[in-house]
Amino acid sequence: MDLQGSVERFELSDIFQLLSVSKKTGTLGVQRGEDVVMVYFNRGDIVYACNPNRRLKLGDLLIRKKKLTTSQLERAMRIQRELKTRKRLGELLVLESFITRKDLEEVVRQQVEDVIYDLLRWETGNFKFYENKFPTQEDVTIRHLHGKPDSGECQEIGRAGTNPEETSCV
Repeated sequence: MDLQGSVERFELSDIFQLLSVSKKTGTLGVQRGEDVVMVYFNRGDIVYACNPNRRLKLGDLLIRKKKLTTSQLERAMRIQRELKTRKRLGELLVLESFITRKDLEEVVRQQVEDVIYDLLRWETGNFKFYENKFPTQEDVTIRHLHGKPDSGECQEIGRAGTNPEETSCV
């Protein structure tokens, strides 16, 4: 499915609805200047979204929600730098028992929803849908339930591969 165009001609909520109704799997890339947002769909459901230029990182959000201390974050980041396998930050935080799996999933869900809601405010830019393409595998994902993504109906659905803190997206 070749789906591409400009945000000026097609509202993103309509594009999301089209991908949802047609149960498409793949990645919707949206670009406005230097900003690029990637939204992953699985059988029409939004399962993940990222904006590498996001304002609030995982650790900062966990600290803000009082789920993590600054010293715990610094320790996990030090461990992350020292490991040859480069485990993701969220995975390390859970393994070190600094946060629970539920804490991680809730914060990632909030980040994804924030990315989607910010994206829906874009009035300019270009989009392209890459069918059956996922640039990364994400462990913590969410699912949009029904209708347009701006309806506010999102919920967590589980795990798919690796933890989202490894990429620059979360």
